[in-house]
Parts: sequence; C-alpha cells; structure tokens
Amino acid sequence: MAASLLNSFVEELTRNTAVAALVTARIYPKTIPQDAHLPALAYQLISNPDDYTQSGKSGLRKARIQIDCVAKGYLEAHQLADAVTGAMSGKKNLSSLRANIFVANEFDRSEIAPVFLENSVQIDFEISYQEAG
Repeated sequence: MAASLLNSFVEELTRNTAVAALVTARIYPKTIPQDAHLPALAYQLISNPDDYTQSGKSGLRKARIQIDCVAKGYLEAHQLADAVTGAMSGKKNLSSLRANIFVANEFDRSEIAPVFLENSVQIDFEISYQEAG
C-alpha cells in the first residue's frame, strides 16, 4: 500500500502545472542528487500506520509524506513550496485512492541545512486514506 500511495502522490505533483513548470521531472525519492539541476523536490514516506478501532483494523490509514523543496535562491525555494502546497493541500483524492490531504507542518531549513540545501523548505503532508479492497 505504501508504494501505491507514494506513486499516486508523485503523479499528482507531476500533473500539477505550477509544480511541473518549476521542477519538470526533478522529483527524487529521499534525497536530491548533489549534481541535480535546481529547483528540485525530494519525497519520503515518514509513517503510514494502520488505524484501529476496538474491533481491530478499520481499513483507514494516516500517512505522513515529507517533501523537501530545494532551490538556488531563498525566494525560489519558498515559491516552490507554495506551488507544492497549492497542488496538494486540501485534495480529496489521489488517483484511485480516496484521501484527504493537508499540510501538517512547513519548516524553513535555510538556517540549519548543509550548504547544498541552504535554500530549502520542508513540508509535511498528512494523508488520511482508505486502503483499497
């Protein structure tokens, strides 16, 4: 289930015209290669636990996906973060998954990031969705 969630999330990002205009296909799992052209995105599944009721598994999950928005300039990193947030926050569905997506946290990493990531905004998305089948 995690793979289909990640695939659907990335597909949604690549279909969004505002995001695609900034990063084209530069969306990487976990880390952005050091020699990558910027701006770029990295995504990572942070958690994806089952939801339970007193009767057992409910069939619902609450995942957290983290996106790093990295750019050459500070303003450009924030513009990319705005495009990603606009594309994903408040969405009700991801491909065939019934989902509710919202921003759980946004963090300017410029003060603490290594030199390569000095213009970086990290966004945590929380996704509540129902497992297929």
